[in-house]
Amino acid sequence: MRRMFVFIVIALVFLSGCTGDEATTTTPVSSEGMSTSAYAGSLPSSVYEGELIPMQFLVENKGDYNVDSGDYFLKIKGINPTVLGLDETDLKQSSSEDMDAISSFGDETIVSGQEVITVSDSACYNNDLENDLTLSVHAKSCYSYGTTASASACFVEISGTGDGICSPSGFKTVTNTIAPIAVTEFAQSPAGENNGNPKYRFRVKVQNMGPGTVFDKNVEGGLESCDEISRSEENVVYIDSIMLDGAEIDNLIYEGGISDDLSFRLDSTGTGRFSFIIEQESDLEYEGDLDIEFSYAYTQTDIFRTIINALPDQAPNCP
Repeated sequence: MRRMFVFIVIALVFLSGCTGDEATTTTPVSSEGMSTSAYAGSLPSSVYEGELIPMQFLVENKGDYNVDSGDYFLKIKGINPTVLGLDETDLKQSSSEDMDAISSFGDETIVSGQEVITVSDSACYNNDLENDLTLSVHAKSCYSYGTTASASACFVEISGTGDGICSPSGFKTVTNTIAPIAVTEFAQSPAGENNGNPKYRFRVKVQNMGPGTVFDKNVEGGLESCDEISRSEENVVYIDSIMLDGAEIDNLIYEGGISDDLSFRLDSTGTGRFSFIIEQESDLEYEGDLDIEFSYAYTQTDIFRTIINALPDQAPNCP
C-alpha cells in the first residue's frame, strides 16, 4: 500500500493561455527518506577514557521508496580512526539488506525497512587526556531514492465549457509519496492546436523539502563517491516516467529545463522547474490521473557527540 501526502495547492491566478506568475500555498506533511540514528547503547552521551565507545547505527526507511541492498552508503567523518583503534576502512559501510518503504496498519505507520550498520563495537580512545574531550561523529549517509507525484489532467474542448467536467487552466492539487523531493506546484494551460488536435501545457515546480542535498544518481564511482561530488553533479533529478491513467503517454513533448537524458537541475534554493505538452488525439472529454516518477540520489549528515571524561592521573586502559 503506497502512503501519500498532499500538497494543497490553492490557485490565486488563472489564465486561459498561460498560467502567469505562480502564487500558490503548499502544506507538506512529511519529507523523510532514510533516517540514521545511534543504535541502542551506541555513542553514549559520555564515557571515561579507556571505556568502549560502541558505534552502531540504526538505518530506517521512513519514506515511500524501496531501497535495495547496497543502495545506502554510510561514511563516518570528523574523527581520527587511529586514536580509536579503528582502520580507515571501518569508516565506510554499505547496506547489506533491502529496506522496504513504510507501510500502514490501520492508523499506524510501520517502518519495515531497517538495518543496523556496525562501524565498530570496540572503539576506544587510547590517548591520555588531561581534559575532557568531545568526540563529534559525523555520519554522512548517501542513498538512492525516488518520488511519485500525482495530479489531475483535464482534457476538454478548449472553446467549450467542458460541461463542468474540469478546467484545462489553472493550478492543480498535487499528491506526493513521502520523500525528500516533492512537486509543490503543478499547472495546466491550453497550448494551441496541431492539425485540429488540442494541446495542453503542464508546468511543474519541484523542490528539495528534506535536510540534505540531491546529487546525480549516475555519478562516477557510485554512492561511495558522494563525498567527492562536484557542483555539476549536485541537484540533478531524473524523470523516470509520466503516466496518464496508468499508461505511458506517446504524444508527449518536453519543453524547457529537460536534458536529453530526461534530467533537470534544482537551483541553489533547491527548486527546479520544467514543462511538457500533451497533444490530445481524440474527441473524448475527461479528467485523468497524471503520475510523474522521479529518481535521484540524496545525501545528508547527522552529528553524534560523546564526551570522553579525562582521568588525568590514569593512563587509558583500552581492552
